[in-house]
Amino acid sequence: MTENTSLPPYGQIAPIYDILMSEVDYKSWAEYILKLLERTGIKPGQSLLDLACGTGTMSLLLARAGYQVAGIDLSPEMLKVARQKSKEQNLALEYFQGDLRTFKAGSNYNVITCFFDGINYLLTSEDVAACFTSVYQTLAHGGAFIFDVNTIHALSRFWGNNTEMREDQGVISVWNNRYLPASNSSELTLTAFVPRGGLYEKLAERHTERAYPLEELKQALIKTGFFQVECFRQNSQEQPSEDTKRVTFLTRKP
Repeated sequence: MTENTSLPPYGQIAPIYDILMSEVDYKSWAEYILKLLERTGIKPGQSLLDLACGTGTMSLLLARAGYQVAGIDLSPEMLKVARQKSKEQNLALEYFQGDLRTFKAGSNYNVITCFFDGINYLLTSEDVAACFTSVYQTLAHGGAFIFDVNTIHALSRFWGNNTEMREDQGVISVWNNRYLPASNSSELTLTAFVPRGGLYEKLAERHTERAYPLEELKQALIKTGFFQVECFRQNSQEQPSEDTKRVTFLTRKP
């Protein structure tokens, strides 16, 4: 066995990220987002910026639906995979490295998205406010901001203090979660064993997410200048309940 125990998120695991996420139904997720976009009247052909785009799976699905998509992510390793996937699918997407709090995209987009709990990686209310400000400044007037978050219920009950082992395409992964109630946050230590030439390479990363009360996020959006703030249970247009694990926000810039 060889070891590579670099802990920063989405560095070492980038080449195997899509394997680790193979159970996620991205196609249905994208169809749900397209239904939300129908509510806004922002049709395919308009510009869309996908924040925390990762390996670009959702970016590519939205591009195939007709949107002019660009993506931003903090991890150069994840962006490398995203660019390769775009090339393989003959889709000309632009990808940029950037921080959710301070990104500069260079033009006003009709839609900005942030999927798969990217906002939960912002660990202070000030970080969230900075992100919302950057989104607001980058969004065109009348544009829509769509993002999802893990709820406090998800981190405390669903993630909790649990350890899970998975196996997919020869990759063995161990997901060790620790919930910190004082900050409504969860620390995940992800260890993966990847077959390499008859041996296994050990990769390890640490991920921390923080969940925020939904009302706090609503008020932060309104304070930034957004209006028509709506939130839904994931993959529905119903209001979230106390046991909702993931919530999708849809809001507009005047």
